[in-house]
Amino acid sequence: ESPRRRLVLAVALENAGEIDAALDSARRAVELDRGDASLAWWVSGLALNAGELEEAEAQAVSALQLDPGDTTGVHALVMVQLAEGDAAAALASIEPLVRADPSDQASRFLFGRALQAAGRTDEATRQLMVAGASRPVFVHPWIVEIREGRVDRNQRIQDVARLASQGRLDEALALSDELESIYGPEREIRFSRVVVNAIAGRHEEVLREADAIIDRKSTRLNSS
Repeated sequence: ESPRRRLVLAVALENAGEIDAALDSARRAVELDRGDASLAWWVSGLALNAGELEEAEAQAVSALQLDPGDTTGVHALVMVQLAEGDAAAALASIEPLVRADPSDQASRFLFGRALQAAGRTDEATRQLMVAGASRPVFVHPWIVEIREGRVDRNQRIQDVARLASQGRLDEALALSDELESIYGPEREIRFSRVVVNAIAGRHEEVLREADAIIDRKSTRLNSS
């Protein structure tokens, strides 16, 4: 069993609003690959959304142990500390990042939130103004990679998700099949089908498509 297979399933389940099932799949992914810092902080964010603060903290700490220089791991830990109401710990974690890189607006946002929690309102307002709309992002790099083509694709690929969200699942799958017939089994098209099947509750199909995405990437790596 592949951790990426479980990762794809977890993301699809999260997108479908099945947070508890997504977290179960994410836990399995961590069990299969305990050396991936990105996977640890991603699961931390998912656990935080599910209200599992102790698990979220443990995964964030694990991420930093695996890669102390990973800024997102620090962000994950600060988010947990804020959720726990520990403003002092949050400030201690995030302030060094802001001092090291004042242009890091996501860190400034968390710094502002931590200052707010500590009652330092004027300082918090200044930091949040600098941060603007920036927020920490907890998306596993491999998921970003398989999605990035979809961002630049034409409207028809985006329509697959739109149709699925409207409950028009058969139409969404038909459009995905049509796109694959035109462009081939590209990962962004396969991923759109993952989302549709997750919304439809067809978890075996989600895993089948996840395998296809993973196999396609592995084939490309082996041929390069």
